[in-house]
Amino acid sequence: MGLRGGESMELRRIEYFCKTCEYLKISAAARELFISEQALSRQILQFERECGFILFTRSPKGLKLTQAGQMVYERASGLLNSLGDFQAFLRETEEGQSKPTIRFGVYSGFLIGVDKPSLVERLLKFSDECPECMLSVYEEPNEVIHRRVLDRSLDLGVFVGEIPSGCMGTTVSNVSLCAAVSIENPLSRKSHLLWSDLDGQRLIHLPGKWSMRSDIEKICEHHGAKPLNGNAVVAAMTALQYVYANAGIAFLDERYRAVIDCDKAQLVPLPKDVGFTHPSISVIWRQDFEPALIHKKLVGSLKEHFK
Repeated sequence: MGLRGGESMELRRIEYFCKTCEYLKISAAARELFISEQALSRQILQFERECGFILFTRSPKGLKLTQAGQMVYERASGLLNSLGDFQAFLRETEEGQSKPTIRFGVYSGFLIGVDKPSLVERLLKFSDECPECMLSVYEEPNEVIHRRVLDRSLDLGVFVGEIPSGCMGTTVSNVSLCAAVSIENPLSRKSHLLWSDLDGQRLIHLPGKWSMRSDIEKICEHHGAKPLNGNAVVAAMTALQYVYANAGIAFLDERYRAVIDCDKAQLVPLPKDVGFTHPSISVIWRQDFEPALIHKKLVGSLKEHFK
């Protein structure tokens, strides 16, 4: 039964649900939340009762989101992100924050990296060199970065792909797309993939243009390959959980090599014969936004990092 008039849904259960979606294993999510597996299972069951429908299918290998569960996850994760922004605003107000703030968004996975020094260290260095401002960093899916730049909730955003409509920007680097493949899949042992290798393989996609779904399907068709449609997931870390379960192949930035569990999956390079496997990374801003000197310093710092 769904929520009735006068009932309220606990925010804590929404947080537990989203963390469970990230790992798709009760044991891993419970460790991250510092609660017992039994307590987390009870909370998830209660959340399903409140929603009025099943959110997960369960098997010995772990959990899998239902179609309704995927839709709830997308809305719930957006709600938690908005709440986090609001809490940050309250903290800044309480502390009497008088410094100008750069609201800086990056696509999910951008800060993971294998660069030396890391991008996080680069941002910390920028903050040390520019104490006159505060840098607030938000990590969002690629399409959300575009939307939040347009609605002015971000000043600058790091975006993958061509500079989108309504924005201006400057390119700082390029992505190297790889295929995340379960070690149970023989393709994981290849030094690189051919497009024909994807024939009959189930493909996992991220939402929005960044998924490269149509591009990959077209190039596979050109090489006589017919991959199968797999799940569409909202986050790259969720896609990795599907890969670990050998439920499909996901296409991820080379940066995920720093966090992938090599006992469960491998990142295998894709062919370099088409441009979309190396899309650009750009810093974008709204067309009618005039970057101040401090914004230009941040962009310059990122360009310096990728030289």
